[in-house]
Amino acid sequence: MGRGPKGLRLGPRGFRTEGCWAHLIDRFGDLIPRYPGFDRVRPARVLSPPRLDHAQTDEERSFALAQAYTIAVKHYYRSSRVFDDVSVTSIEKAKQYPTLLNAQVVMLKSKIAPIAWCVFSCEFWMNTKRGSHNPPVRWIYAKKRLADREEWFFQFAQRYIGGRTIVAKSHKKLVARHRKMYRALLSLGDSTTVSEEEVLRVVNEHCSQRFYDRLVKQAEEEVEEIEYDMERALKRGDFLG
Repeated sequence: MGRGPKGLRLGPRGFRTEGCWAHLIDRFGDLIPRYPGFDRVRPARVLSPPRLDHAQTDEERSFALAQAYTIAVKHYYRSSRVFDDVSVTSIEKAKQYPTLLNAQVVMLKSKIAPIAWCVFSCEFWMNTKRGSHNPPVRWIYAKKRLADREEWFFQFAQRYIGGRTIVAKSHKKLVARHRKMYRALLSLGDSTTVSEEEVLRVVNEHCSQRFYDRLVKQAEEEVEEIEYDMERALKRGDFLG
């Protein structure tokens, strides 16, 4: 079998081949919209959560750890009151402050984003016998646990640290329509005898240039909106969704 755009399987008939498609493009390339890959419409990229910064003070880094813990635990357990009424200026009075100080040393060195570590830890905690109640701060940020689980964490890090992509709905729709057009064009038969009128009929039926351009524009706007929303969520600290 031949293959079309993105490995699409074709045919069993001999004329349904990559060679046939290439010949159609050679003859009618100005009439057939090109495959809408990521070079045409880029996907939205999931932002990575912030990491600790050496330029921050101990109090600022500790407060960042407290915030990450609160966000993650609230996401999985709906509530967390451990750091209620705690601010940057009062964090050093919290009984968990020594734990936060020790944890930030490892997290700075290993470049671990606090929220990523907390999400990873919460998911692990939920699968243990103790998982019916909130994980304690001293367990989440235990210096020994950070050192022992660091390698394991980074094996699954992509799930927690961003960098993934989101394809816009309009882009998916455009790809689906383009593939229908692709199949329909190949079903016309021998690419050496197919007429311009036949090609135009199929293109206009499945993926006209006007439709193509409209979907590309919609997809580009969707990507911008997705990334804008994620950036705002990241700043608010509620980017777990």
